[in-house]
Amino acid sequence: MEYNIHKEKLIIPDYGRHIHAFIKHAKEIKDKKERQKFCEGLILLLENIHYEGKATDENKQNLWNHVNIMSGFDLDIEFPYQVETKTENEKKPDTIKYSNKRKKFRHFGKNIGLIIEKIKESKDPKIQEYLTKLAVNYLKRSSQQWNKNPMDFATLKNQFEHMSNGELKFPENLNTNK
Repeated sequence: MEYNIHKEKLIIPDYGRHIHAFIKHAKEIKDKKERQKFCEGLILLLENIHYEGKATDENKQNLWNHVNIMSGFDLDIEFPYQVETKTENEKKPDTIKYSNKRKKFRHFGKNIGLIIEKIKESKDPKIQEYLTKLAVNYLKRSSQQWNKNPMDFATLKNQFEHMSNGELKFPENLNTNK
């Protein structure tokens, strides 16, 4: 008995061994017209299997592209759609650049830093004080949510002033017991 693990690895396993065998057979057909006709029939079969007769142009293009990939990019037929070349298929996506700067007080999240920057941009002292109170209350609620013991007033004041790089002063008349 021969197990699948001992057989050749499938390029796109979703289509199964029979479809791969059909494509391998298509590559062996000598007459180009016969090969073209065989591949068009194969695409019709794949449409019925995967799209249940509701294939759009985009889906058909994907099927032709997959047939090209499964053939190893050497199937000599006229593709009705633009298909990927081997180099396009092997091209890796661009790497995502992540910020390397360490965030202060990561336990409060990224948004509190953005809020503090907006508070610093405000020129009106009354608005700045109001927004500062909102930010400090947010810090307190966030601390209560994630810690068993709520943060004391002095620690809250130190962390807020440190997050604002000393540019914002903690309001003295702030009641943090609410």
